[in-house]
Amino acid sequence: MKNPASLAPAEAMDYACKALSAGGIGAWELFLHQEQTLNVEVKDRAVESLEGARHAGMALRLIESGRMGFSYTSDLSPAALEELVARARAAGREVSPDPLFSFAEPDPAPMSQLAIHDSSLAGRPESDKIARAAALESAALAFDPRLKRVRKAEYSETEDEVYLWTSEGLQRRDRRTLCLASLGAVAESGSDSQIAWELDFSHWYDKLDIASVGRRAAAKAVGLLGAGPVPSRRCPIVLEPEPAAELLGVLAEAASAEAVVKNRSWLAGKLGQRVASPAVTILDDGRFEDAPDCFPFDGEGERSRRTVVVEDGRLDSFLFDRYRGRQMGAASTGNSRRESWTVPPQVGTSCFFIRPGREEGRALVGQLSRGVLVEQLLGIHLADAVTGEFSVGCVGHLVERGERGAPVTGVVLSGQVGKLFNRVEAVGSDLRFFGEMGSPSLLIGKVALSGK
Repeated sequence: MKNPASLAPAEAMDYACKALSAGGIGAWELFLHQEQTLNVEVKDRAVESLEGARHAGMALRLIESGRMGFSYTSDLSPAALEELVARARAAGREVSPDPLFSFAEPDPAPMSQLAIHDSSLAGRPESDKIARAAALESAALAFDPRLKRVRKAEYSETEDEVYLWTSEGLQRRDRRTLCLASLGAVAESGSDSQIAWELDFSHWYDKLDIASVGRRAAAKAVGLLGAGPVPSRRCPIVLEPEPAAELLGVLAEAASAEAVVKNRSWLAGKLGQRVASPAVTILDDGRFEDAPDCFPFDGEGERSRRTVVVEDGRLDSFLFDRYRGRQMGAASTGNSRRESWTVPPQVGTSCFFIRPGREEGRALVGQLSRGVLVEQLLGIHLADAVTGEFSVGCVGHLVERGERGAPVTGVVLSGQVGKLFNRVEAVGSDLRFFGEMGSPSLLIGKVALSGK
């Protein structure tokens, strides 16, 4: 329950600044995140759940005698903010001094705005948003008679407001909205049942294509009816954007400077070396408006920017926050990430993606005389980010003479993610994002698939 004495966000920031000054603390960083959410789930054309919430919290980092202290609170009352400062000071006394600790300074260059906040969202009637979830379910069920039911036809939205101030004079504030539709479609034929998931997002309410999400999920599920294992083979494959993005996520963890410093990255020591096919360029761009996690500044207030991680197959840069940058003699790349106000920031991706090519995804499939179109991966969460090794189940379709054929499941793709990306022969134009990771379709030269 919200404390009736809680201050508004800007007032809470002002009060905390004064408390820090009164305490004689010269180096500090205040982060405040306010989030308003709505989630609607429909089942059988009726509202299954409707949940709305507003949360806010503040995190404080301070430096005294070279020691970094951290604390947080979800109570923005004056008394709680005073306690926040006291707890952070106490925490700092338990930490060893480190000359690399620092906070962001003001950036004299003007920061252009991103088109990521829909000011009309909060004023839209709740009934319209319920209708969107219902339309999502209806679009899937109307696609094919074999589409029997739907799991979690869901519309959700979030409005974020972030403040970040430092003792160096930096003051950042910005907002973002995100609308999301997701659905699991279940197709049945006789004793066979297949499920497929789809999602899409937009920063703008009117630009989210609800019906398309439902139809795509239904088409996937129906297309997998009759799927089964096939004999082991060595053949080229096309990875659709989602499985390609999931494999990219394994590489992304290795691109963190923190992983490199801790000797937990297979990319360590490979700057300037080839780590992927010349067809592959990998970017991290926190200002890429077509990605869900774009934002003008990072978790330390550094300006978001585009970093070329891999250019034409060669490793060009790691991802740095302020601390890891100073540790490795590099500047921050704007890659400090905060999972929430309850934990300190650390190095992470913002909008990490493979630069799209010029050919449509289906054109890549058309180049296969005999191969497999991979639409889903099973078990990618078990991949080893330290070594880049993985072993995943694949769901998709056989491809014969450039045409999609029988659905397949029960085949296994194993390897090392760098070696796999070294086999990329062509990159599609159909870039899609799935959280922080984005990829177009990828045509990959012959790989071993283990089957029955």
